[in-house]
Amino acid sequence: MNAIPFTAKVEKLSQISVSPAIETALRNDMVSVLDSKCAAEFKLSGVSAICTATDSTTFDTDGTPSTQAVTNLSDKNLRDIVDYLKKGNVPRYDGMNYIGILSTNAVRGLYDYFESKANYTSMQHAIEGEIGTYYGCRINKAA
Repeated sequence: MNAIPFTAKVEKLSQISVSPAIETALRNDMVSVLDSKCAAEFKLSGVSAICTATDSTTFDTDGTPSTQAVTNLSDKNLRDIVDYLKKGNVPRYDGMNYIGILSTNAVRGLYDYFESKANYTSMQHAIEGEIGTYYGCRINKAA
């Protein structure tokens, strides 16, 4: 039986307001736990995309990156990664786009390229934290 007991205590506790400081602390803790769980799963995939130059991406599939990244992510590196996903028949997030969750340095590398083109684009955020969409990849910045 999947019932939730409802008592007067539950009703009284539901009326207590949680202070903004506690709410923020709980949200930050939740983000930290979810990030660490996601990172552990990503590491289990065994595939690494390594930016060896702004116009060259090396893929390592044995679980241990054998090459050192020497540059931030560029538009060319992102296209290489999306092409790799397409060739591997990796399903897209929404049927049309992949999702890229990028570090601060990776986002900076893309900004360096897109900054001069920002006047010609419309940045509409469909997901909280989303920076934009490029080459079939919805780009989000990690917290």
